[in-house]
Amino acid sequence: MTSELVAESITNSPSTDARPTVTAKNISFPVIDIAPLFTEDSPARQACIEQIKQTCLTVGFFGATGACSQDLISRVYRQSAAFHSLGDADKRPYYSLEKVITRGWVPLHEEPAYEPGTISHVESFDLGLHLPPDDPDYVESPLLGPNVYPYLSGFQEDIDTYYAEINRMGSALLEAFAEMLELERHTFRQMSTRRAGSKMRLLHYPGAATQTQEERSTEGVKVGISSHSDFELLTIMHQNAPGLQLMNRDGEWVDVPLIPEAFSVILDDALEFLTNGVLKATQHRVPLTDWERYSLIVFHAADVDQVLQPLPNFVSAENPSRYSPITQAAHILQQTYAGIDNSREMEQL
Repeated sequence: MTSELVAESITNSPSTDARPTVTAKNISFPVIDIAPLFTEDSPARQACIEQIKQTCLTVGFFGATGACSQDLISRVYRQSAAFHSLGDADKRPYYSLEKVITRGWVPLHEEPAYEPGTISHVESFDLGLHLPPDDPDYVESPLLGPNVYPYLSGFQEDIDTYYAEINRMGSALLEAFAEMLELERHTFRQMSTRRAGSKMRLLHYPGAATQTQEERSTEGVKVGISSHSDFELLTIMHQNAPGLQLMNRDGEWVDVPLIPEAFSVILDDALEFLTNGVLKATQHRVPLTDWERYSLIVFHAADVDQVLQPLPNFVSAENPSRYSPITQAAHILQQTYAGIDNSREMEQL
């Protein structure tokens, strides 16, 4: 297993004279080769788990390599660019924002605002596990259902392959998280089956330079995506240009450097709830950048009816439960509605 600390700043962006609207410190971003997680128990696997533990408890996030081929990543970026380069009229048949949780196209500026007074300058194409109502694992939930696929050559094959590969990566990481906390290996992974609302997003940030004068004069602070934590167990992100910022355990914003072979792994709300705060959900944001960027996101969720509350291992008389029970679906919907309400307030200004 190899490991490195990569210290780069956002100034290594495609545009050398461009700068983010919100600055972050040039702090080392830990990168871990997680290939040993896919092998049988070995000293290398245990060393990898220990490294993940120390990084999660001291930094709160890390970059992961050794889990997905660069060729597959490149193919998915090409598919994302092919879709987002279509005109709005061609994308309109895939628009599904009438649902709280979407499958399909989310147009520019319709992403929920996670902070009041902000407007998200991003568009997305959203998917999940293709689960039609006649599937034996289907349960009625706005988080579950069939995908819609655009008629682009190879789109469904490439996207479904990537989704499966990243979910395989997520399952391996959940096992590592359980082991590093001295839980049974499958503790977290068994909470996430085919009934989990694990969502994939193909995000496109057009960049500030593409804004019209009317957009620039609109009320509200435009951001790529405003600061928030994700609602699931963990999130696996990849970006093709700098822009993502993560908050570490010391409350400092860190610019994630552009490392083509590395994914950003962040901890989500559900893991914080289950561990009674031993693991902390990662605040993250994307300031508005002058350059265009794409990113690939997979949220590894618990099952929609999984109750999220501190496990007995993390509760004692000296350390009582700090989180009230809530199901994964209820938490996602609650947070999503809050973001939608923020967006509606901005529309009324």
